[in-house]
Amino acid sequence: MDLNKIPCLVIGDGTKGMQSQSLALAKSIGLKYKLIEVKPFWLSRIFPSLLAGRFSIPLSNNDKILLSYDSRVILTCGARMAGISIGLKRFFKKKYNNLFNIHIQNPKLLIRNFDLLVIPEHDNISGDKIILSRGSLHEINERSLKKFHEKIPSKKLKNLKNHIVVLVGGSTKNQLITENRANDFIHEIKRIHKLFECKIVVLPSRRTPDIIINKLKDINVDDFEVVEGLNEFENPYPGIMFNSKLILVTTDSINMLSEATNSGKPVVVFDLLTPGIKKNRYISNLIYEKKITYSFNIKSSEINLKPNITYENECDRIGKVIKEKLKNFKITS
Repeated sequence: MDLNKIPCLVIGDGTKGMQSQSLALAKSIGLKYKLIEVKPFWLSRIFPSLLAGRFSIPLSNNDKILLSYDSRVILTCGARMAGISIGLKRFFKKKYNNLFNIHIQNPKLLIRNFDLLVIPEHDNISGDKIILSRGSLHEINERSLKKFHEKIPSKKLKNLKNHIVVLVGGSTKNQLITENRANDFIHEIKRIHKLFECKIVVLPSRRTPDIIINKLKDINVDDFEVVEGLNEFENPYPGIMFNSKLILVTTDSINMLSEATNSGKPVVVFDLLTPGIKKNRYISNLIYEKKITYSFNIKSSEINLKPNITYENECDRIGKVIKEKLKNFKITS
């Protein structure tokens, strides 16, 4: 079976972090994919097992485009999109066509609704149709950073060397960053800057609140820069990591942690928010494997920080597993 000829629909709702995971996996599998953004219809989203794909209830705000594409594989990510995955599989089954649905993250639904689930191992879930991932899915590894570096449009950013990259997350729907914690973070960045005496490049995310961005901009030291306004799909920050000596990343984002630890660079972390049980389990595993350490443990620029050498990331590994499963999947036309 020639996988790059199999039409695949990557379906998202505009949430860039989740869509990027689906796109990265589609590329790793080698599928001929198309990205479509729709908003899930509320009934299919809230009652996916019962109503999605049944009783003429819409799946989304644009079912016409969903149903017009002759897909054989669909990729979705996040609980909000699970109803669309289930509904499309039911729809195509009525047409006597097999549809292989792959869903990333725990949908909190019966496993039988999906052909494959890709779920982070810190969720502590297992099953025949489940592939466990270490963190989130992405395209970052030591070798791919060079390709990202070549695509950086800014000559100034492209010429960076031996600098420290700071990846900043932000508030979540369950937790807000306090001013005291923001002040602690700014103090820690200043301490690291003084310790290493090199340029620091700070890369905020869409979740980074103004309280932190404003405090970062107020840091009045040499060799310090805040790079804003990055687009997730043409984001230069992987390329900015290429020639860096160290990455400091906040622990509120598993996606940023996953990318940082696959960069081949030494990684230190800082808690902007108190990690929840699942996230803390993931962080603890990384510390146990000596892939990260907390920034407050860094007392000297001479400390022996071992780089994370990675030639294959989780997305590549999982892509190979799914390729084998697709070879045994019967697709009718």
